[in-house]
Amino acid sequence: LGAEQICPGAVGEVLLEVAKRHGIHIDTTGAGTTLILGNTLSGYAQGVYLLDVPEGSLVHQNQIDVCSDGIYLNDSSPTITDTELTGLDGYPFVEENTCLPSISGTTLTGTSHFEGIGVKGTISADKTWSDVEGWGYPHVAIGNVTVDEGTTLTLPAGHWVKFDSGSQYRLIVSGTLDVQGTASERVVFTSDRDDDDGFDSNGDGSASGAAPGDWGYIQYNNGTSNVLDWCRIRYAGLVSNAAYAVRSYTGDIVIENNLFEQKFVASSIALIRLDYSNGTENPVIRNNTLDNGSYLVLLYFSGTDPLHTTVPLIENNSGAGNAVYGIYCDAVN
Repeated sequence: LGAEQICPGAVGEVLLEVAKRHGIHIDTTGAGTTLILGNTLSGYAQGVYLLDVPEGSLVHQNQIDVCSDGIYLNDSSPTITDTELTGLDGYPFVEENTCLPSISGTTLTGTSHFEGIGVKGTISADKTWSDVEGWGYPHVAIGNVTVDEGTTLTLPAGHWVKFDSGSQYRLIVSGTLDVQGTASERVVFTSDRDDDDGFDSNGDGSASGAAPGDWGYIQYNNGTSNVLDWCRIRYAGLVSNAAYAVRSYTGDIVIENNLFEQKFVASSIALIRLDYSNGTENPVIRNNTLDNGSYLVLLYFSGTDPLHTTVPLIENNSGAGNAVYGIYCDAVN
């Protein structure tokens, strides 16, 4: 550990080299703001690690060199300005849980870093995954990401969201996922080995390519009301006991105008699976292209309401290469 501070205050003009974890570690839980100014940090897992650092804190004119990740934020929302990041072999920024930073003036040099913004944990305040510093980088899930109840995560048109390959990481929606894709600029969910956006988000150059079942799936929890449209969902379906691209525990959902590019045939994969019990919910699945699943659409109704009160609408979908059924309904009218 380089310098650790568990209180508000300031760290400035310090040269720290070659430690194992964090160059500067600040935990201001229940305390005030922090200033981190003009430091040079080299050889750490994370150059700067901030925990519960509130808005109004300033990270300014720091040089972070030959670290894994540049700045790691955990429930922190500082202003980060004029940072020099050189020779990283991880992500320039990582956000865990609820982070609302303001980032500007970053210079990023070197060719071995992961081209993405790492994300994980539970988001409990409205947030947009927008472009950072004009780099165009995708957001990369390096753990499960949960959108908390009452919270909206917005994904702008054309944005890419990647998932650590070989993981079962999911995007879990207990609030609202506001997907703003269009016919010409779809939002893309895919593997971090998928470089089709022009970014090497797992740092291995051209050594690997995306493969079927590289990551988990998108999960909608009961009590949510969401629309998933104008997306491309690629290479999903790595789950221990079954496989999906989208799984919803609510019937109050619209899934339309999406391209499911699964390219994965297994005995248990459903590209879309709905498990719901509220007899007043009428899910809509339409205008999707669904290829190469065992089941393209799998519906389960487990409620006690009369079956005629829930009527899913499934229309104008196309699919090919399914190994078992196109549409499978269990206790669904």
